[in-house]
Amino acid sequence: MSGVVIFDSKYGDIFVEADQSVLEAMEADDSGVEMLSGGGSDGSVRASIKFNDALQSLRNYVSSIQDVVQELELKPKEVAIEVGVTLKGSAGFVIAKAGAETSMKVTLKWEP
Repeated sequence: MSGVVIFDSKYGDIFVEADQSVLEAMEADDSGVEMLSGGGSDGSVRASIKFNDALQSLRNYVSSIQDVVQELELKPKEVAIEVGVTLKGSAGFVIAKAGAETSMKVTLKWEP
């Protein structure tokens, strides 16, 4: 069973589909990601944090990659980052675990 987590953003509501275990973890958590309204019969909950705050781990990840690239002696012309993220209760969005398929891909492109 799944539901929807509703995040506020400066552009309006953002709806993120989440499975029941995420909804339950968010409702039970007391670390600032408490629900403003309960799960309700429709399976939706409103998060107390803003969408941008939930993406903090993604910003940290990208900033770390940027630091590594800036330290390279030969700078690439182009950097592309693909990241799989998962919604995890109080942690917000986290980098998805890698399995048979990778959830993280960094491509560096150099041109003569």
